[in-house]
Amino acid sequence: MKTDGRDARELCLRLDRYLAGNKDSLAVIRVPSEEEERARHWGRQREQLVRHRQKMDAQGRSLLIDHGWPAPARWWRPQSWNRLGKLLPVWMLPHLEVCRPVLLALDQRIRVGLAREDLDFVSQHGSVFLRPTRDLLELASVIAGSRLFAGNQSVGYALAEAMKVDSLLEAYPGFLDCGFSRPNLRQVADGNVPLAWIAGILDSAPHPAEDLQ
Repeated sequence: MKTDGRDARELCLRLDRYLAGNKDSLAVIRVPSEEEERARHWGRQREQLVRHRQKMDAQGRSLLIDHGWPAPARWWRPQSWNRLGKLLPVWMLPHLEVCRPVLLALDQRIRVGLAREDLDFVSQHGSVFLRPTRDLLELASVIAGSRLFAGNQSVGYALAEAMKVDSLLEAYPGFLDCGFSRPNLRQVADGNVPLAWIAGILDSAPHPAEDLQ
């Protein structure tokens, strides 16, 4: 049934009532600016990438479980994969290896910061996915879901410290005022990054909150 004419008439009547003072006849929405839409795009893109990662992760886990093999969380990360690769039948490996490069790339290309900081970082270190955050609550949520916080003495580090997230802290050698002593924190004041320690963190079991991403 064609209802275009009827719908147009109803909209006009509602608009007339709204202009006459009945503010409940129409719902008023604010059209976001182009700048706001651009900022929202990053969050939407990240959510899409996370969904892709979850879908591909689930496909691999399903294949493993269907054939009676263990399916560890984040099976595609190096530490888990190095163990699985020695146990799985030869025919299964190519099916899983198709997904691994994509999963690893999605897992690594995310960080938070300001747009100007991102430009400086990318110019020196190459492209890394920027995760804009609207407020400290959203920033805390991202940090809580991360395997490793890397940053300087900032509000981001304060949040990571409060939640005891594995952290790599850039510190000033002559004024180590914000460092706390805990096993999963390393301070770098001389430029010597503890790569072996970082590799152990990244290859370890995921943070409990990470599945909320």
